[in-house]
Amino acid sequence: MNEPDAAPGALQGYRILEVCAPWGQYCGKLLADLGADVIKVEPPGGDPARALGPFKDDRPDPEGSLFFAYYNTNKRSLVLNLTRPDDRATFHRLAASADAVLATAAPAEAAALGLDYPTLHALNPRLVVTSLSGFGHDGPYARSRASSLVVFAMGGLMKAIGEPEGPPVAAPGQVAFDLAAVDAAAGTLCALLARRRTGRGQHVDVAALEVLAAQLTPALPGQADHGRFGQHNPRTPPSGKYACRDGQVELCIIMPAQWEGLKQLLGQPPELERPEWRTREGRAAAHAELTAAIARALRDRSVAEVVAEGQRLRVPALPVSAVPDFVAAPQVAARGFFVPATSASLGPHLMPGAPYRFSEGGWALRRPAPRLGEHTAAILQELAASAPAAPPAERAAPARAATTAPAGSAAPADAPPLPLAGIRVLAFSTAFAGPVASRYLADYGAEVIKLESRRRPDNTRGFGGPYVEPSGASVLPGFVHFNRNKRGVAVDLSQERGRELVRRLIRLADVVTENFSLRVMQGWGFDYDGLRAIRPDIILLDMQGLGRTGPLRDYVTYGSLLHAYSGLTSLWGYSHGSFVDYIAAEHAVVAVLAALLYRERTGRGVHIDLAQLETAAALLGTAYLEYLVNGRVPAALGNRRPYHAPAGCYPCRGDDAWCVLEVTSDEEWQRFVAALGGPAWAADPAYATAAGRLVVAAALDAYITDWTRTLPPGEVEARLQAAGVPAAAVRAAAEAPADPHLRARGFFHTIDQPALGPLDYPGLTIHLSDTPGAIRRHAPTLGQDNAYVFGDLLGLSPAEIAQLTEEGVLT
Repeated sequence: MNEPDAAPGALQGYRILEVCAPWGQYCGKLLADLGADVIKVEPPGGDPARALGPFKDDRPDPEGSLFFAYYNTNKRSLVLNLTRPDDRATFHRLAASADAVLATAAPAEAAALGLDYPTLHALNPRLVVTSLSGFGHDGPYARSRASSLVVFAMGGLMKAIGEPEGPPVAAPGQVAFDLAAVDAAAGTLCALLARRRTGRGQHVDVAALEVLAAQLTPALPGQADHGRFGQHNPRTPPSGKYACRDGQVELCIIMPAQWEGLKQLLGQPPELERPEWRTREGRAAAHAELTAAIARALRDRSVAEVVAEGQRLRVPALPVSAVPDFVAAPQVAARGFFVPATSASLGPHLMPGAPYRFSEGGWALRRPAPRLGEHTAAILQELAASAPAAPPAERAAPARAATTAPAGSAAPADAPPLPLAGIRVLAFSTAFAGPVASRYLADYGAEVIKLESRRRPDNTRGFGGPYVEPSGASVLPGFVHFNRNKRGVAVDLSQERGRELVRRLIRLADVVTENFSLRVMQGWGFDYDGLRAIRPDIILLDMQGLGRTGPLRDYVTYGSLLHAYSGLTSLWGYSHGSFVDYIAAEHAVVAVLAALLYRERTGRGVHIDLAQLETAAALLGTAYLEYLVNGRVPAALGNRRPYHAPAGCYPCRGDDAWCVLEVTSDEEWQRFVAALGGPAWAADPAYATAAGRLVVAAALDAYITDWTRTLPPGEVEARLQAAGVPAAAVRAAAEAPADPHLRARGFFHTIDQPALGPLDYPGLTIHLSDTPGAIRRHAPTLGQDNAYVFGDLLGLSPAEIAQLTEEGVLT
């Protein structure tokens, strides 16, 4: 059932107008599901998303689209024709008292419709205007045609995914744009938080290309590019997908103890007892032989047996789930991820649920996706009856004493204000997802204090690698990328005196983030109950792989395992080592920012239980609805797209050279044919309509392959983009830093990290016009900020800090 009487969400009181193409609607869904009043502005013929399948019972019906049903929960529908002056005036009256506008129109179209930032800002200086696009509103590609397939190819991730002899493979559906929509939601909330201090709205610009390119890390000096198996997607052998007698299992073997546990799981086969295979480097050198040996050992065992016994031995293993497997999984059922829903169009069914769980003020299915124009009369009546709405009550931002950063690391004195200035975060986090989440907060001005110890450093520092910082700890570019802008302390939490110091820090903190194994924080007394006893309005973000509840809550997980277990691998065909880490981290940022706004309104803290698994599943909502409503298991399409043909990845002239293209309308088809010189085969009447082209997609692919093989990928991209057709050369990760568009937008930044020296790193993905974030300092060396945190913040004298260091409490 739906929950019209559900408790108010964290974003209650905020009104947001959405004018978004189908690929941008996840942003509004995230905000609506947390309680914002999101008004969906539809043209008289209905949102184009209503024409996208699958449809209930396979009957095309604007009210039966499962795509629309998923991406538009909790929104209200208002029909306006923004090309008409009177309807545009109505929209502007709504915008005059709204908090935010979400739009996907290109700059020229936005200006013509009155959706551009200058026009809207003049109407309402407090308004936040969020623009989501493929490439952003400026730069050489600003006018280029984008699709999820195109930005995935250009972002540097795709080249590393797929069989070495076959085409690279992009993520299914519109996952690339959905992930960018998460950043757009975070940017909107960030701007609303900044408004409490400045009183002004601003423009938020998010480009899907940058959101994907942000997952790349630079190669070390002298490190060769690894081509299809690029360094940004490390899959240390024998990590990967293996066939069992009744399905497939995903393994992720990184630590030495996990390799030893795997050998025990397999019965200590003599063929695995080679001394050189005890190291990751040795296993990587024998990739083919090693994985073949593992495959032989697993093929006659059941998935359930391998996973259960492997996890007992602390070997990271999870099933590769098809959609029905995930729906039926006991862990998923125990956490209630799928929730009862009903609507006039679809009847009763289950709906994919929350990507995060709040102790209060959280996600709820308050209403189904609206019927076309369902709320038009009510919204216009509200507009006619009301004076301009008062903004939601916003408490003043907490004051913080001015601090002095290490020389060369602070922003210039005349730098614009940062939107999260005044927020202090304690980050108990390691590896990828947790550090990336807190890095977003640090990038936009929160003071993030990263807690490590010499006994328990962040495991992305390098596992004892050759690049050693002055503190004696090793460091790799991944650690820098995940932890820039943070302060770092080294304190031994196995000692009571160390825990007491942290308790004193908690009194000064607003947010605590952690992604340790389930019982670590509880063992230190820093679970939510323990934190609230110290600071009652604290916000705690827990980020376990499978969540804090359910029968598998103690399982060891990594991003590739969650990729497999969520159903993403079965729909994609491949796993990616860190893709889910970013999905989880970016959803976590939305959750924390919403919780901060909730605390502004209520004065109460929030406990956020974010299962990384569920954030991945939330991006597959349409696929799950197809199964839950129609009983059909969605097929893996590879690089084909469900609504468009031709669409795919095609071989080009050159070594491992590929391009992607996607024709998204009949008008684009005509431009595509003209760009190819009007070949005779294109005159076939079967190709004249989008529906016809989908039926004969395989024949089209053969013709297109004959054409692309004759050209280098860059020429295919240039020729088709000039014709207004989405197309791109598939770039390798190493090519991204030289991309002219990313360079023109200032996306890459040089960070001079001790022990590594200067390297170019991806920058910020959320561009705020008035209060932009900034890269202000390198990642902390181990214990770099002990003097500031324990001295300046807690008031310890230099002698006391020196004594605690000598005794090993501080390290």
